[in-house]
Amino acid sequence: MKRISIIFPILIILVVCTAAFSGCVNSTTAPKIMVKPNDTVKVHYTVSLASNGQQILSSLNGSPIEFVAGTGKVIKGFDNAVLGMSVGQNKTVTIPADQAYGPVKQDLIVTAKKTGALADYQPKPGNITYIAVPLPDGSVGRFPIIASNETTITVDMNHPLAGQNLVFNIQLLDIVGPKP
Repeated sequence: MKRISIIFPILIILVVCTAAFSGCVNSTTAPKIMVKPNDTVKVHYTVSLASNGQQILSSLNGSPIEFVAGTGKVIKGFDNAVLGMSVGQNKTVTIPADQAYGPVKQDLIVTAKKTGALADYQPKPGNITYIAVPLPDGSVGRFPIIASNETTITVDMNHPLAGQNLVFNIQLLDIVGPKP
């Protein structure tokens, strides 16, 4: 009988505490804010070649990038992948070449006569030689010589990742603004 008299008050206390504190925790979670066009976002990313998995760039050991989503400030596939993400979410997406840096354009592979400083150019096996080429906007591009013979060189002025499908691992760190 003594045992029941000790256990009964403890049970009463447990029932009262459970009832009293059951309303203290919000059982519903706040709705997640998702990235919409024109939101400024901060993300970390790692990008690899889809063909062989070789990692080519990552922001993880540096600063995240910040950009306005849905405005074309980054490659199209990356822009689209960020839309709809919520803070803290990680996503892996394969972005096809046409939504990354585009296809290889044959008209950007140019053959020219060896003249001036390149008149005596001879390629060295295992080395890539780059030449500076003035661009229409006044800037200077650096492009690899991809072939050479006695009288000409061939230069590829495509983006180095043109024609490549890319795999991005994206982590949304923050939606800086505007938020609803």
